[in-house]
Amino acid sequence: MNAQQLPSKEHGLYRSLVKCYEGKMYKKGIKHADAVLKKFPDHGETMVMKAMCLYCIPERKGEALDLAKKGLGKNINSSSNWHCVALLHKQEKNYPEALKAIRMAMMKDPENQNLMREWGSLQAQTRQMEGYWQARMQSLKTRTNLKWHWSSLALAAFLNSNSEMSVALCQSYESQFKLKGEKKEKDPAEAWEMSEMVAFHAFVLEEAGKYTEAVELLTGDTGELCLDFVTRHETLARLKMFLGETEAAAEHFRTLFKLNPENETYVLGQMACNPSFKRFFPPLPRP
Repeated sequence: MNAQQLPSKEHGLYRSLVKCYEGKMYKKGIKHADAVLKKFPDHGETMVMKAMCLYCIPERKGEALDLAKKGLGKNINSSSNWHCVALLHKQEKNYPEALKAIRMAMMKDPENQNLMREWGSLQAQTRQMEGYWQARMQSLKTRTNLKWHWSSLALAAFLNSNSEMSVALCQSYESQFKLKGEKKEKDPAEAWEMSEMVAFHAFVLEEAGKYTEAVELLTGDTGELCLDFVTRHETLARLKMFLGETEAAAEHFRTLFKLNPENETYVLGQMACNPSFKRFFPPLPRP
């Protein structure tokens, strides 16, 4: 029998090992791993999963990476082995090695969504924004029906200073996944996901200096999908100040002040909108 293939009994123990790791029962998981390795000492995936458990036990943490590398050497064709090694390097903040390992994992299993998510996350953590964009684009191509692929790609475009693309992706998200009235009430989690996307859309427009478009977004039909009352009014107050609509901005600040009278920003905002206090405040930058 191939050393990397387990009979049914040991395969069951290996599955129990994985469940123990996921359930944070690390010592029990190590016992399952030892039971497998007693009969199959060269089984790479068991060695790597044992290493994952060891890493989570402070007094045995130092053994983990060496054992994981040894297990990887026994089975370099396993995408899960490469993924686990990447996670260990990530925990050690060794991001270059983590990226190398996750790329190898993706070569073994190019359609794995978890690997794509991890790859994108590592690209962002290492500030490789072009790579982050490519990772999110690849994810979207594989599953266009997943909302988080669209929102992640919109964020990646923004981080790559491509505001126009980010806005276009936000609009695509809003049109594809817009909730109807009944569904909105039945699924508040999805309603809040849409709310956050609309708020991000407005933020991108504001950062791009498109203040009028941002106001139109938040005051139109799409803006009603933004359930975050505070964020919506704070953004509108800020935008209308930039546009010189001080009376309208002051009204938003008054609404916010009634909600939270201890927030000094709302008081200062109202003062900045009052012509009587103009000499105390420098002029706002031009849009």
